[in-house]
Amino acid sequence: MGIKVTLPDIDGIMASKVKEIEEAIVYNLSYVGERCVNEARAGHTYTDRTGNLTSSMGYVLVKDGQIIRESSFEPVHGQYENMQRVQFTVKATGKKVDYWAKGQSGDGQKGAKTGKTFARSIASEFQSGIVLIVVAGMNYARYVSDRGFNVLSSAEIMAEKLVPQIMQRLGYERR
Repeated sequence: MGIKVTLPDIDGIMASKVKEIEEAIVYNLSYVGERCVNEARAGHTYTDRTGNLTSSMGYVLVKDGQIIRESSFEPVHGQYENMQRVQFTVKATGKKVDYWAKGQSGDGQKGAKTGKTFARSIASEFQSGIVLIVVAGMNYARYVSDRGFNVLSSAEIMAEKLVPQIMQRLGYERR
């Protein structure tokens, strides 16, 4: 008399569990990304005349080098008149003219495009794992931040609180 033992499809069960965990992480990191962008856009302390810096804020979520989600990088209009320095020399007299002229506030289109391009370029650096990247994509974002203005600082603080809480709810402990 023989006894036959059948084992469940361990590989299939494990693959299913891994997929379930990855989906939960992606869903939750997307939530964190949206919260961070909302915080950065609402909580900034600088004057965004052109709308470009605020419009350049967004996120991408990368899995194994591929972007799987990204924010809209929605353009926002500038807040105040845009001041621009005008300098020229009058040909007839040779007199140099130098003054600040008021222009229209910007529509943020350049910032939205620049932010999305910047976030996507950073994404290519992460070829394994799941990575959330939150950016302020204008080249002067760090300068504004270094001058003491909140660009992404409050969003970073929020992420540092949210991610461990979410991972703990998913059953993971920080080591």
